[in-house]
Amino acid sequence: AYYGASAVGVAAGGAAAAAGLTDTVTAVELDNLLAGRSADGTRELLRPHPDRKPGCELHAAPDKSVSALFAASPPEVARAVAVASEAALRLALRQAEAECGVTRRGKAGRTHERGKLAFVIYTHTTSRAGDPHLHHHAVVPNLVLRPDGTWGAHHNRSLYKAQKRLTATYNRALRDNLVALGIDARLENGRCVVAGVPPGLCAAFSTRRKEVVAAKGGYHAKDSEAAQKAAWATRGRKARTPEAELRARWRAVANVHGYDPAASVLR
Repeated sequence: AYYGASAVGVAAGGAAAAAGLTDTVTAVELDNLLAGRSADGTRELLRPHPDRKPGCELHAAPDKSVSALFAASPPEVARAVAVASEAALRLALRQAEAECGVTRRGKAGRTHERGKLAFVIYTHTTSRAGDPHLHHHAVVPNLVLRPDGTWGAHHNRSLYKAQKRLTATYNRALRDNLVALGIDARLENGRCVVAGVPPGLCAAFSTRRKEVVAAKGGYHAKDSEAAQKAAWATRGRKARTPEAELRARWRAVANVHGYDPAASVLR
């Protein structure tokens, strides 16, 4: 749903090149990987199986204060913040590959073997409500490159169990990357937070969250399940607003809340 025919992703992971990926990934190439084929569709990496899942996804989104800094800053600073966030994600993905790149082989799949993974990263900067919302989706095709050069299915149960550790790695790396840019960022309750951003501005830039929270009360389920159902129920199409128009709108909201990105610079 996040990866339309015109979407272009970015390749990562130790198995990306062997799967035929280059730096950028088209929708057709992603579809081929999810079907167990090489990126160009000419090689069958895994034999088709009716129970085979195409893959899974990891998601990374910084604290809203980071998105507020992204929104209110000049374009070149905003780009640097987005690059810092993607670099933090890449570090977390390297950890995911090292810890969770596992496939099974042998009788009944009893032998677990470590290997390399491929990832396709998509970076988005807005929410469906038009608010600034810097976030990333990392698609993980159901493929593991074994040390002997053969391919196996990804035993991804450990990936789900590792999500809290991966999120912690992402937030620590993002904090370090932002500090390296001269931004006053720190860890608060495990989240990378940018100093100097008014709480009211973060709230003003959280329209989508308010929609989900308002809808969540109608679902009788665990919090995470209810939130997911509410998110889908309130999910409209993303408006294709020109970036310059969005940034002008965001800066106007920041001005109303008295926020100057200079307040977030290290001194």
